[in-house]
Amino acid sequence: FDQCIKHLQQALMSDPDNTKCAKMIKKVRKLSRFRQEGNDAFKARQYQQAVDAYTNGLEVDQSNKSLCSKLYCNRGTALTKLNKNEEALKDFDKAVDLNPDYGKAYLRRAACLVSLGGVENLDRAMHSYTEAERHLGPSQEINQGKRQLKIELKKAKRKDYYKILGLSNRENSSEGEIKKAYRKAALKWHPDRHSSKPEEEQKKAEASFKDVGEAYAVLSDPKKKEKYDHGYSLEEIEQGGGAGGGVHMDQEDLMRMFFGAGGFGGGGMGGHQGFGGGGGGGVRFSFG
Repeated sequence: FDQCIKHLQQALMSDPDNTKCAKMIKKVRKLSRFRQEGNDAFKARQYQQAVDAYTNGLEVDQSNKSLCSKLYCNRGTALTKLNKNEEALKDFDKAVDLNPDYGKAYLRRAACLVSLGGVENLDRAMHSYTEAERHLGPSQEINQGKRQLKIELKKAKRKDYYKILGLSNRENSSEGEIKKAYRKAALKWHPDRHSSKPEEEQKKAEASFKDVGEAYAVLSDPKKKEKYDHGYSLEEIEQGGGAGGGVHMDQEDLMRMFFGAGGFGGGGMGGHQGFGGGGGGGVRFSFG
């Protein structure tokens, strides 16, 4: 901002009657004032005030692409502090659209995309980190961000066992919460409950029921859960084994554990094969 004002003042000295230049100086000074107000509010952790100040600055002169790019980036950063990542992403996109060489905006956008999560956003984040490194050069912040991003990508491409069991506390879920969630999800998706439904819905229920069992098999084992929480792939968890040399969970045994020796069959649920209603087939799965 200061450099811009300096050049404009030099131009005005050469041509004192240049009203366009004089008006531009006023606009840049106004932009600079709002930017400073925003920066001061941000440093004071008054993030909404910072957003308001940057917004006022953006309303001064949208034609000044370079300065507006900085204001969009600053406002986006303040919005992330308010956990308004969707809005922040739009600002970071605007910043790099106005100034494709703005390395800091790529860096902030990458972090925002990681916070939003999801494979598509995480793939975009990797591209943003690459662009940031191209414009800013290698740095510890970029290297650390890319390392964490690779972990998050690996997590995003796995089955989300916390989501499958409906555990909102995710990694912080207690043993009791995991057991309770498993019982609820197993009841919801047990094939006997869907035996009278169309074949497509029956297949969906069986697949979901298997996923529920797999989720509990990992999350109920402290060692497996720790690896899962640290971003290990399911294959890596299998290869790592455990106290029993891998996860070998029988869904029938799990159901007996939670619903008694008779499983669902003894509880009037139709005696689905392998779940207490006779027959030895059952739905089984194992890791490793």
